[in-house]
Amino acid sequence: MIVIFPYAIALYMFESYIGVVALLLLGIPFLTMTVVMKMYNNSEQINMDLKKAGVIGHQLADRLEASEIFDLFIVEVAKLFKVEYAYIIDYRDGFQQFMRIYENGQLESRNIPSVSYEKGTAGRVILTGESFIYNEKRDWENLATGNLPIDTESIMATPIARNNKTEGVLVLASKKKYAFAKHQLKILDILSTYFAVSIEKAGYMQKVIAKSERCGLTRLYNYRYLDESLEKHIQEIKEGKLEQLSLIMMDIDHFKSINDQYGHQSGNDILVQLADILREEIAAEGMVARYGGEEFVVLLRNYSKELAMLLAEKLRKRIETHEFLIETDLANERQQQIIHITMSIGVSSAPEDSDEGMSLIRNADRALYIGAKQAGRNKVAAYSK
Repeated sequence: MIVIFPYAIALYMFESYIGVVALLLLGIPFLTMTVVMKMYNNSEQINMDLKKAGVIGHQLADRLEASEIFDLFIVEVAKLFKVEYAYIIDYRDGFQQFMRIYENGQLESRNIPSVSYEKGTAGRVILTGESFIYNEKRDWENLATGNLPIDTESIMATPIARNNKTEGVLVLASKKKYAFAKHQLKILDILSTYFAVSIEKAGYMQKVIAKSERCGLTRLYNYRYLDESLEKHIQEIKEGKLEQLSLIMMDIDHFKSINDQYGHQSGNDILVQLADILREEIAAEGMVARYGGEEFVVLLRNYSKELAMLLAEKLRKRIETHEFLIETDLANERQQQIIHITMSIGVSSAPEDSDEGMSLIRNADRALYIGAKQAGRNKVAAYSK
């Protein structure tokens, strides 16, 4: 305005004194200047939006949890484009499922029923694989599925693709008509690519983390994860966030003789089947880990020693009566065989027995060997000071 206003005043004065000729003398330069300034302003806006998109891309790259990436992406994109409504829609098995809903400045947890993949504005994106802008309601109301707020006018939608395959749709909606510019559609495409790459990376990282936390044979948690979890639980007890913690340690009786008689692969078969039993019995009650070799540990939050003993006895009986199917390696011909095993079990609790993680393990181990193994095996024993 500072640049153009003097031209407008001069044009007015010249037109008053010399007439229509003033339009040629100043009008054409005035219009040229206006066009140039508009182009410059649009260029600056595009650069600003690209810079903000880059910042969002870096923020997404720093996140390792898929849920965090979903939340960050939809909130930041809604802020960037100044919209009241934003939706991330998953496309899977022929249906659209709303994964994230952002309305009027906050994330919503309400459920929106799934719709067929070809329905609505998102359906058009899925069918064509292209992005769209609708400037007012009459442009898209024939596609409406009834899931957008009634005051929606402008819509911008773009596919979320991975490996050239559409896996979802991002829909932005505004209460204003003509709320979106064409260059914003390009920026939205870039942001959707950032999002898809970040989700893929998060999935890969979760697989790597899970692999580092799990026993390769049994798929139970490994010693490393057990040690970290135990320390966290002990810290919770010290801070008063957790009242009790019980630890069950189990060891297969005469496991070496099983390997010697039937072969090490038969021993592995038993370990895998035993892990399945422990997973089934413990379920959400606690955490099961392979401590090493034929030893297993169960961590039980807010379990007293008495409750842990009852659970341990239930496990002992279940394992004692279970028929383990193995395939012998050491016979002349490979053949399937059913065998039975027993387990000796030790139990200790915090803070009753100790308020240190390693001490809790040592106490359960002591109960296992002195109270169960030396007492004849196939028993449950509690640690006592």
